[in-house]
Amino acid sequence: MARMDPVQLLAAYETVSPMPVRPEFIEGRAYVPLAPPGDGHSDMALSPCFQLRSAAVPHAGIGNGFRFADPAHDTTALVIPDFYVMRREPTSTDEAHFAAHPGWYPIDMLALVGEVTSTNHETDTGPKFRTYEGAAPS
Repeated sequence: MARMDPVQLLAAYETVSPMPVRPEFIEGRAYVPLAPPGDGHSDMALSPCFQLRSAAVPHAGIGNGFRFADPAHDTTALVIPDFYVMRREPTSTDEAHFAAHPGWYPIDMLALVGEVTSTNHETDTGPKFRTYEGAAPS
């Protein structure tokens, strides 16, 4: 059986979900939230993002998804940090990547990520952490 591209797989989950969700793909597995995170989760993610912006740290944000690919350019992970700092403003190359893989910027744009660990503690501190670690420049 042919394996579905993770970008298309997650888009299919988003389409059929009865509520707005933003699933992730990590270590060969789709992680689909059963419900949107509670307000406390959003407050915990926004606070450090606002602090970074107040300290004039450029490109701090929330909400964007990032794609990690192997050397053959196959998608290996699709992650959405709770907050992040990007290395740069998206370039035309980054925007082309976003268009080719709808909803997902290249992971090499990330300089810093933050996860608010709540109901998904195992995922945030295990496979998701390993994915971020694998994306770090050597």
